[in-house]
Amino acid sequence: MLLTQSGPTNLITHPMRTGMLTARASRIKISPVEKLNNAFAIGDALTFREMAPGMICARIETETCSAEVCLQGAHITHWQPEGAMPVLFTSAQNRYVAGEPIHGGIPVIFPWFGLYRRTRKEGVKYPLHGFARTQNWQVRSAALRNGVIEMVFLLKASDASRRVGFDCFRVEYTVRFGRELALEMRVENRGFETLTMEEALHPHFAVHNVRQTAVEGLENAEYLDRTNPSACKVQKQAAIGFSGRTDSVYIDTAAACIVRDEVDGRRIQITKEGSDSTLVWNPGEESDADTSGFTSKEWNRHVGLGVANAHTNTRYLQASGAQHTMKARISLLPE
Repeated sequence: MLLTQSGPTNLITHPMRTGMLTARASRIKISPVEKLNNAFAIGDALTFREMAPGMICARIETETCSAEVCLQGAHITHWQPEGAMPVLFTSAQNRYVAGEPIHGGIPVIFPWFGLYRRTRKEGVKYPLHGFARTQNWQVRSAALRNGVIEMVFLLKASDASRRVGFDCFRVEYTVRFGRELALEMRVENRGFETLTMEEALHPHFAVHNVRQTAVEGLENAEYLDRTNPSACKVQKQAAIGFSGRTDSVYIDTAAACIVRDEVDGRRIQITKEGSDSTLVWNPGEESDADTSGFTSKEWNRHVGLGVANAHTNTRYLQASGAQHTMKARISLLPE
């Protein structure tokens, strides 16, 4: 069974009443949440609410999973397959203030990763990890099929993107919420100059204790250690452990990875397509909450493991209409 919503429901009117209804409608103010629910809600399976002023989120409740995604940043803050513990970790420190990034969950990073490293315009602020995670994305469509909610989000040029020199692009982000979480990010160059971009989908996975957690799948891969920026290293061990601050960009790798939580006895797998970089991150015990976005009691409860194209894997969309698609799929492996 397929139920879809791709826009506001058509209003059917009697010709003689059209003027009366139009005049009456013009006096009724409909909130953004009401508009979204009128256009895209699917029974109790998909609803919208305002969790804080200016911060609207979509709530998903189906027989396969529960989930939540904020329209700011198209940021997934919760995903829990039926019968399982929550897979994602989101900081309790988040204030959910419009324009402030959300920490944890799955941020969408675009069009640069980390600090902006190209020529800057004088007097212009370049936000960490780009502007996509603090912009409101449009909901383009929503559908329910076999217990899976599919939502498509859209990001286009705005005043914020134009200030930092990004005017001609289109990003379409498709998310399928079910027993697996499928992510697909497609970027299109809509200008006549080369679009130079970095991108990442950066899940923060919930673990019992990061010191008893390992990431597998990156053996023999080269990586940039961002805690020591001058160092390019090779991952010699089969498993990556966590004993302090970790901030690494693994390059030229298309490998699937597994987060192995030894305490809770579960394995979280992330596979990918169109991604040549993998991000491994944890703020460490000595991290500053204002910098990392996580409190001193949260650092050991999550692992950041992202799919990306960053640093030496930067993408160049040279022609107008050129596109690049990056995909990720997250699942729980049998114990």
